[in-house]
Amino acid sequence: MYYIEEEIKCIKDKKVILLQSGGLESIYLAKLLSDYGFEINHLFIDYGQNSCKSELKAANNIVKAYGGTLHQVKISMPWLKKATVLCGEEVKSYGVSNQMGCVECGTYVPLRNHVLISIAGSLAESLDICYIATGLDNSQDIFGVPLGGTPDKHPNFAYSIENSINEGSVIYQVKEKRISLIAPILGRTKEETIKRGLELGCDFSLSWSCYNNSEKPCGYCCACIDRKSHFKNVGIDEPVFRII
Repeated sequence: MYYIEEEIKCIKDKKVILLQSGGLESIYLAKLLSDYGFEINHLFIDYGQNSCKSELKAANNIVKAYGGTLHQVKISMPWLKKATVLCGEEVKSYGVSNQMGCVECGTYVPLRNHVLISIAGSLAESLDICYIATGLDNSQDIFGVPLGGTPDKHPNFAYSIENSINEGSVIYQVKEKRISLIAPILGRTKEETIKRGLELGCDFSLSWSCYNNSEKPCGYCCACIDRKSHFKNVGIDEPVFRII
């Protein structure tokens, strides 16, 4: 079963794969794992997203600030250009009316977290690493139905994909060890993640959330608007993006 924050300090094998997008969750996880003394293998995946170059700059920022090794992967998923606005056109602000608003406004990337975590599992097995850190942050109701966000970020998904990776891995089937997810943000709001990151001394100005391809965050896409509102709700101004 996946690890929450309170359990991370109990992990003795301090090697981990961190899915690194350059975003708020990624920088929080990098700071947290660094504080706990982990040897971090950051994994950045280019799947054709509009903001790839900017995300990669942020990922490099985070690695410089909190240590570790950056692994880069480029995959070709040409169907995403039609399936999501994140892979082909300018993203603007959207008003949505349901808890799966990402589907309504086109910002959902079909099974993205399933694909990315599976790739992380392959890297983990190749390096004989038993932990994958991920910024999954959704919650679910008593029936296991995802609440808000995207459908591939809730606890049942985390539990299921962790089991799937182990069922098909040499680490589990031959070496009798287990690959586990580290998912301390599950069930948290963005505001809670920001507050906890600030407590740790996390420099959020090194992270990138904008969905568009630009030198600086555009300020008008739904991700930029959401980011600004989350920091405002915490009671501080959004940190200005900078490169180190």
